[in-house]
Amino acid sequence: MRLTSPVPGAVLYFSAERSPVGPTPIWRDTVSGAEWKSNDAAGAPEIMVDSVGKKVLFFDGVDDMLTMPLALSQPSTTIVVARFREVRDSSVVVSGASGPVTSIGANSASTYWILNAGKGLAAPGTAAVDTGTHIFMGVANGANSVMRVDTSENTGDAGSNNRTLMRVGYGAGYERLNVYAVIVLPYAADKAERDRIYAQLRTDYFGT
Repeated sequence: MRLTSPVPGAVLYFSAERSPVGPTPIWRDTVSGAEWKSNDAAGAPEIMVDSVGKKVLFFDGVDDMLTMPLALSQPSTTIVVARFREVRDSSVVVSGASGPVTSIGANSASTYWILNAGKGLAAPGTAAVDTGTHIFMGVANGANSVMRVDTSENTGDAGSNNRTLMRVGYGAGYERLNVYAVIVLPYAADKAERDRIYAQLRTDYFGT
């Protein structure tokens, strides 16, 4: 029996908290059993326990990366609870597709967060690029897309690219990244649902 996602309707829910501690060459989704895989055992991230007792998937920034095929058309919503231990230009939280990528990450100067599905949609200036733990939400929905970081969000055109794969741990290079959870919805979450999801994940991962 699969564990259900904390977000009803999710097609994918990857949870560090529900994964065993240790090297993680395969990270299994708890909704369907889908698998994120490393290229080889040497490049496998590791489930660890952070300083406040939460499990986290730790990417070392050297050779850790997970990839999975994922055919996902717009509209869709990707939610990631994560923290960069180091932010570099064009750092990526999660990416997908070849060519113009479908990704959530930092812009080329690391001055703001963006959602890119062919065009860059910036989060508001109040959502600064930093090394804090954040709840990222990218609603890929063409001209009505949303890039949200915690409670700050912006609506606009992020392009019309669809996902063909999903990757974590690698953007412009290997990322020094902690990932707590990744959730994918096969629809565009509206404002009320985005607020509800944020409040729920804030309680689950931050205790507030």
